[in-house]
Amino acid sequence: METEIKEKIEGSFYCRICGYDMGEEPWEVGFPDYYPNCFICACCGAESGYQDYTFESTLEYRYEWIAKGCPWFEPRERPTDWDYREQLKNIGVYIG
Repeated sequence: METEIKEKIEGSFYCRICGYDMGEEPWEVGFPDYYPNCFICACCGAESGYQDYTFESTLEYRYEWIAKGCPWFEPRERPTDWDYREQLKNIGVYIG
């Protein structure tokens, strides 16, 4: 399972919490582990390596963000046609 998760984040520019394309890798590959670049997501406000450090913390922050109505950390960055359900699909999360 852990190998599968690592394969999914390697080379990914997406926030682990909300699926926002951050434009650069929030997690850097460093054999044999991954290291956070400590970027702040403009969408959900999560810091790579802090709120998304474990699977459990990622889920907890995501649930809280959704429960609050998916507010943008940097509202100026929000696309006019934004849909959080579509964005979450970037990281394999599907909400019906």
